[in-house]
Amino acid sequence: MMATAGAAQAAGPSDAEGDISTKGLPQCIEAWDDAQGDVHVVNNCSSSYRYKVVMAFAPDLSCQTVKAGWEHTYDDPTGRFDGVQSC
Repeated sequence: MMATAGAAQAAGPSDAEGDISTKGLPQCIEAWDDAQGDVHVVNNCSSSYRYKVVMAFAPDLSCQTVKAGWEHTYDDPTGRFDGVQSC
């Protein structure tokens, strides 16, 4: 996982990429997987949030805290992305 400080300028999901559900999280939390299989979680909120990445065909990833204005990137995790949810 890579954490990036500062305002996230990540490209959002496109037709070729999967939009990921954000169960129990506010709309200012964005999550998607890109064409390379990497998962991105961006916090555009004014406060920190705890979340976990939900996987199909593999264990879910552990709960993490993403600070306001930060992005977490997961390098091609095992399994299929099913979304992120609040912890």
